[in-house]
Amino acid sequence: PPFYKKVFAANSVEEEAMQIFMAKKQAEDMRDQLREIISVTRGPSAWQELIKLEADIRKQRQEEIYNRQEKIESIKEWTLGIFLVILVLGVLIGISWLVIQAQ
Repeated sequence: PPFYKKVFAANSVEEEAMQIFMAKKQAEDMRDQLREIISVTRGPSAWQELIKLEADIRKQRQEEIYNRQEKIESIKEWTLGIFLVILVLGVLIGISWLVIQAQ
């Protein structure tokens, strides 16, 4: 739940734990019912196919997250590199200007 709900509509710890527990058990029961329905109507192999599909989707999402993080890191590294090149060029130009002015 959002932070403001935790603060302003704060339930007791026991009540919140009970709600989470009940929601988890309800989700488990629903999944068991779904497994039974699919196994009875389509056969056990259909349930295994669903499990494999879930695993494939989970793996694909993880790869997308990894690729996104790699892209962000690459952008950060390029930005830092460009900044450092500009900084070094600025320092060299500044030193050159000072040397020319001193003559």
